[in-house]
Amino acid sequence: MGGNNIARIKSSWRKRIIIRNYYETDFKKKALLVYIISPFREKNGFHHQNYLTAHCIADVLNVLEYKVDICDYGCNARIDYQQYNLVFGFGSCFDKSIVETNVRTKKIVFLTGAHFLFQNKMTMQMQQLFYEKYGCYCIEEARLANENGGVAGYFLADAAVQMGNEVNKGILSEYFRNPIYCIGNTVYDLPVRMLDFAPRNFIFVVGSGVVHKGLPMVLEYFKQRQDLKLTIFMHHISSTIRKLFNQHLFDLPNITTFVGKTMVSEEMHDAVKQSTFAINMSCSEAVCGSTIQLMSYGVIPIVTKYDNIDLESKGILIDGFDESNLDNAIKNAISLSDEDILIKRKKCQDYVKEKHNSVVFKRDLTQYIMDIMK
Repeated sequence: MGGNNIARIKSSWRKRIIIRNYYETDFKKKALLVYIISPFREKNGFHHQNYLTAHCIADVLNVLEYKVDICDYGCNARIDYQQYNLVFGFGSCFDKSIVETNVRTKKIVFLTGAHFLFQNKMTMQMQQLFYEKYGCYCIEEARLANENGGVAGYFLADAAVQMGNEVNKGILSEYFRNPIYCIGNTVYDLPVRMLDFAPRNFIFVVGSGVVHKGLPMVLEYFKQRQDLKLTIFMHHISSTIRKLFNQHLFDLPNITTFVGKTMVSEEMHDAVKQSTFAINMSCSEAVCGSTIQLMSYGVIPIVTKYDNIDLESKGILIDGFDESNLDNAIKNAISLSDEDILIKRKKCQDYVKEKHNSVVFKRDLTQYIMDIMK
């Protein structure tokens, strides 16, 4: 059976399945988690932190003594939402809970990105920059939010739990008038190897949306700077990106590209060990999971403000979506003294321990839900 057929079958069952009483409890209260269902049906492939996040949310609901049902954000099964005390999540399935339930059912929208109107605006601006340089669009590498990700929840939920910092909260508050609670991301507690001292080595990790995250500009820059080394990890390569950047990705001596490797692969471990800086030029995020994961090892971030990472003295800001701002940031990075690099490495690791791990995520989410449900 072909890969496309397998993907369609998986998509079909995700939209039909509701996992009833996942923890097999007899609690009186009931909650519906509307997020992604695959973490509760498949083994962890270590491709994305959302596997961990999904289990953290479900665990919190269970600890708060809710009988937990789980469905996918795009689930189209018929659901009696009025049986629930709480619906938590996002997507088209979450939106139905707003339309169909009575006022006694609390709806908490969980946002793992910026507000969809802002995200779509920013990702289209990146497409325009791409078109101006290459004479074509690459929509498959945009990150366009559509109705499957929900609409009503972004405006009408009783409260929002927004992954991110005050930047994302400020964006959301332009559209959402109910209480907003900021929360960190989750990272895998993976073995940390002692990093080599390689102040001219960089890493770029990206799943979907490579134009959205600025990879083409980074590739062009490193093509001109062969005194610097870049290692790239991608989930896949679209036909447009391969056509325009195959040489950049695979034929330059200072750029190494891996496709389809997980965060626990030997290739990832070796690259992290040899990298001092992590680049991400994203135009819209919640908290970029790959960057936070790399920071947990002591890799120093070079990112835009829309990565929603509190840089302060931990990393380096890319102050705009053009080559001059990227150049300034990288020059700042490679001018750091050995002592400065060691200090920033330690601050990155401390920051993740304090703000972005499962224990902190569960603690904060527990308090938020208790406050909202009063």
